Amino acid sequence: MAAALSKIETGKVVETLNRILELELAGLVRYLHYSFMVFGHNRIPIVGWLRTQVNESQAHAVRAGEHITTYGGHPSLKIGPLLETHKHNVDEILREAYGHEEQGLAEYHKLLQ
Repeated sequence: MAAALSKIETGKVVETLNRILELELAGLVRYLHYSFMVFGHNRIPIVGWLRTQVNESQAHAVRAGEHITTYGGHPSLKIGPLLETHKHNVDEILREAYGHEEQGLAEYHKLLQ
């Protein structure tokens, strides 16, 4: 598949994959942090769900990194933006997570183009 793309197209694909890699790594850190910040009587299932998101972000980061090397690129060592808002109730955590996921989804859409 890599051979079917021009050098310029391959470069754009690798750039987008690197942004995806960085966002997935940021998601891993973000969701792990969120899992530490949940308190209250519903903590256990929410923490479990957040830790599942950690594993999913890691799996996506691995796949993005593998695709980058398949295209002859160099996987980034950067991590996407990590903003500490000091908002830690579950509703705020979910809003922040939603915003992060929207950002990642936009990069996946760029990759499809």
